[in-house]
Parts: sequence; C-alpha cells; structure tokens
Amino acid sequence: MIRRWSLLGLLLLLSGCVAAPAGVLTGAPLPPLSSSPVARSPIPVPSATPVPPSAISSSAVTRLPIPAPSATPVPLPTSPPARSPIPTLSATPVPTDVPLRAVQGDLSDEVDALEDAMPGENSERFVVPTAAELLAMAELTNQLLAGKVGGAGRTASLNGYELLEYADGGDGEAQNLLLREITSGTKGWGLYVFRQGPAQGIVIEVPHPRSDAGTSRIALALYRVLAARALLIAGAHRQANQDGSADVAHSAQTAFESIHEVLVAAGPTLVIQVHGFSAQKHPGYPQVIVSSSQGSTDPLLESLAAALQQEGVRVGRCGGAEWGDLCGETNLQARHIGAGSFLHIEMDESIRADAGLLIAALQQALK
Repeated sequence: MIRRWSLLGLLLLLSGCVAAPAGVLTGAPLPPLSSSPVARSPIPVPSATPVPPSAISSSAVTRLPIPAPSATPVPLPTSPPARSPIPTLSATPVPTDVPLRAVQGDLSDEVDALEDAMPGENSERFVVPTAAELLAMAELTNQLLAGKVGGAGRTASLNGYELLEYADGGDGEAQNLLLREITSGTKGWGLYVFRQGPAQGIVIEVPHPRSDAGTSRIALALYRVLAARALLIAGAHRQANQDGSADVAHSAQTAFESIHEVLVAAGPTLVIQVHGFSAQKHPGYPQVIVSSSQGSTDPLLESLAAALQQEGVRVGRCGGAEWGDLCGETNLQARHIGAGSFLHIEMDESIRADAGLLIAALQQALK
C-alpha cells in the first residue's frame, strides 16, 4: 500500500496538484551547512586541591600490628655444616705391560708368510715410518734388551705389531721372541726374531727379500746353526716404492735400520748380511763375493774364503777395483756398525739354491 501511494504521490507532485505528505522525500534542497565550528565540551581536569587528612576517616584504614622482638635468642651453629665429599678421579694406572701370547710353530712358515704378503715391486705399498714411529721401534728394541718384554709388547701393539713368545719347532723348540705385523704386509716394515737365553753376539740380516730370492731361508738357517742373537728380515721388495724408500740397505727412515742401530750399540756385534746377484747380469764374477768393514785382511774374511774354496766354490774378496758394485760400499748398516764388524756376502743363484756349503763354511770360520 505504501509503495502504491509513493508512486501516486510522486505523480501528483510532478503535476503540482498535491502537496507531499509527511515522510515523503521532496526535491527541496537541504539547508546549507554552518561554516562555524561545532562547539566542543571541555575535558574536565582533575582537581589539584589536596584532600585534607581530616577528611579521611580513621576507621577506613586497618593498621597491622608490628610484632615485638622475641626475647629468646636464636642459637647460632657451633660447627660448619657437613659438606659432601668431592669425587676424585680414579687412580687406577693405565697398564704399561702387555702379556705375551705363547705360540708354537716353525719360523720357516713365518718367513714364507712374510714374503707372500709383503709389498711387491712397484706396488707403492711400503709405508715410510714417521720420526715418532722410528723412535718407538728403537725403544721397543731397548726394552727387549733390558728384559722388559711386557713394555715391549705394549709398544709393539701401539705400532701395528705383536710380540710373541715363539717356540721354533724347526730348531728343537728353541725359545724366541717374534716381532711381526699384526696384519702382515700392511706397512712392510719387516719381521724380527730375538733369541731368548744364551746366544752368540751375532745378528743375521736380510735387506732384500724376494728380490734376492732365497736369502731369507739362508738367513734363518744361519740364525739357527750359529745361535745368533737376532734375525732381521726387511718387509718389502727393495723396489716397492719408486723413490727407493723401501730399500733398507740404503734408506735410513726404516724400522729395519732403527732396530739394527740399537742392537749394534748394545755391544760388539758381528752383523752378517746376505745378498744375491744374477750370474747372467754379472758374467765372469765368482759365485760368492765377500767383504768386511774391517777390510780385506779381516781374519774372518780370509777364513771364510778359504773354507769355501776348499769345497770348490769360486770366491772373490773385495778390496780392489774388482766386483766393486757388489762390495756393499754404500751399505747403510755397514756404516753404522759401532764397535762391531760387518760381513757382507753376495751369492749367485747356484749357491742360493743349495746354501749348505756356505753355512758349513761360516760355521768353520767362526770356530
């Protein structure tokens, strides 16, 4: 209804016949806005007049009573409180000895295992020892000479080696201390045997196993029959590394040299070092060439040469221009011999194939 009236009213307004009813918008303009600002009521400011104390009712405030001091004194402790003890570190010492394992076997098997696993020619597998490792191997040898086998066992274990009490079945169960790598061929430092009990002041050395085929077996036979104090066999082919570091006869940075130096420093020692050469590469050379750190007039050298010659072996004694390349003139161990003597023996293939004559000759010369 309102909608109909609004439409009718609009038509009447347009025709000017009817006045607009109340509540209906007309087209009359709105009154203009006042240009003067709208008056704003002031914001009341709090009175700064202080409230007199008399206006505050005393009954409105509740006061708490102040307690009177106690007349009974509080007793002070006569002794300090107990303290929990400070825990101390354990005083259990770190073991300095390693008990040795007893093994019964044949040293020939140990020598074969060494040669089978050792770093071969051009393998670059020989590990050059650090200065600390060289000192450790020297210290190990000193401990053995002093009878401190437990300490030597610990030093060995810290450097990748094990020290064993070894009964050699190939030598009537002779008692030895065997120093070998825990995992053979890992570093290529060699195998070392030390006789327990009475021994001659003789050390047998093999600087070039494998490359001088058969010399390890000959050295072991000499160690046994001569009751030598020690047997040293290098642990790598002399040309395992291209830089020559594996050649223990000419490289000072080896465990072989460290052990050698300690042994010869312990007292006068005869070092017998065995080598091999190729007769084909040295035509016209004798079967055996011998030299000594004492010179060509060394009585031992003369006795050995005479014993071999009696068995029909052709022998050459160094001392002149002949056979100079096989006389050990640059041998490192020969230069570090202390108060002892160094016997250098070179053998061709025929002697190494059957070394009985050489071994017998050495036994006779050393009587």
